[in-house]
Amino acid sequence: MKQSSPSAPDIAAVRAAVQRFQRLRAGKATHAALVDAAGVELTQQSLQLLVAAQDGQKASELGRVTHMDAAAVSRELRRLEGKGFIERSPSPHHHAGVIIHLTDAGRRTREKVIALREAHLTQALAGWRAADVAVFAQMLDQFVIDLQATPLVPNEASS
Repeated sequence: MKQSSPSAPDIAAVRAAVQRFQRLRAGKATHAALVDAAGVELTQQSLQLLVAAQDGQKASELGRVTHMDAAAVSRELRRLEGKGFIERSPSPHHHAGVIIHLTDAGRRTREKVIALREAHLTQALAGWRAADVAVFAQMLDQFVIDLQATPLVPNEASS
């Protein structure tokens, strides 16, 4: 059976929901509440790097995972190092590479932020049926995969 393409109003509804979600996640109020609850003062990018960091991870891999360029990663890693959350060491395999090591304070803060985010999601989804949460997770994951795999091409009408 052939699937029909989404209608223009459905695409507009998805776009609007994605934009609201992006504003919510990137908003200063959301970040401030998370920073306040975690008890740390970090930029959004530093917080993103700290949460994504795994002990012994290459800085370049951390940039890839967080979709940040090398200069931004380097700048934010300096901030995290200054706060005592990470230590950097040269990569034994690549002369220009850097390996990230979480300090005890970095590990504790990372876990606290992850726990806060998990609790927030748990509360937000508390009224949902378990089956709906499972379907939503699968669909959201597929949506992200499809967005990543779909090139952004200029609209011929705007050329």
